[in-house]
Amino acid sequence: MRTEKLAVASAALALAAGASAIVKPLPVPERGFISSKPGETWEQGLLSGNGTVGLNVFGQPLDETAILTHERMFIPLGKPHMPPDNGNRLFEIRNLIDRGLYRQATELALELSGQEGFLYHDHFVPTFDLKIKMDAKGEAKDYMRSVDFQTGVATVQWSDDNGTYERRSFVSRADGLAVMQIEGSAKGSVGCRLKMKVRDPHPELIGGGNSPQKPRSDNMYKFYVEKTTFAAEADALTVRQTFNHSYPGSIHAMEGIVQVVNDGGTVTKDGDELVVKGADRVLLLIDVEMLYDPAHTAMGTF
Repeated sequence: MRTEKLAVASAALALAAGASAIVKPLPVPERGFISSKPGETWEQGLLSGNGTVGLNVFGQPLDETAILTHERMFIPLGKPHMPPDNGNRLFEIRNLIDRGLYRQATELALELSGQEGFLYHDHFVPTFDLKIKMDAKGEAKDYMRSVDFQTGVATVQWSDDNGTYERRSFVSRADGLAVMQIEGSAKGSVGCRLKMKVRDPHPELIGGGNSPQKPRSDNMYKFYVEKTTFAAEADALTVRQTFNHSYPGSIHAMEGIVQVVNDGGTVTKDGDELVVKGADRVLLLIDVEMLYDPAHTAMGTF
């Protein structure tokens, strides 16, 4: 199944990008966005997606961060409270509102709900980050990045003393995969270190960064996330995350995989990272799965 999706996704990337060779300087999309500065935060990233899987690429030439999201990655906070059936009292609430007694209407509605305080819904958070640290000779220069709104392809281009490099990314709707291609203008010039990272703690839970809410976010992450496991195979990185407060109908685990296909180089393991050396081109296929059965695993089954 991996081989079949690889062929489809690779062809789709070449088609969407318009050409397999680097075109310098980076063309301006007919409809899209182009910038000479990389993003510093996720708000400034290059976006692509297929409605289910989302990809946010910062565009840093030598130390890239690609954030993966999934439409169903709502971290379980525990079984939701079912509201009581109070439809037979609805006429009283409406009558109070008609008379302009809004506070009394609100208090009655709250009393009938049986709710003691504010209830949080399950939080939407990223799945994982893919970190790409490029080998480089000299400083990065001639930098540009772009998104083509017609194809969804995000491109980052720069040069150093070894030549010109380009990363092109998009998310395939047909195959449900995020795809990234890293290419160098000189033969055997692509080298990089690949690592998966979960935003620990997720700043999106309650505030983030160095905000006053960060300690609370840290504690919430530890409370709701049971375990996060990373691993490296000969040609793939994997991550599995399980949750402490899953309930029937919620996700029980998140799994992600980055399969690495290199052209002309080598791929070796270094702990839970992969190291690419001497490649002409590297293709990354990224899959994200939400699991509703805690005994099931989708790892390695693209």
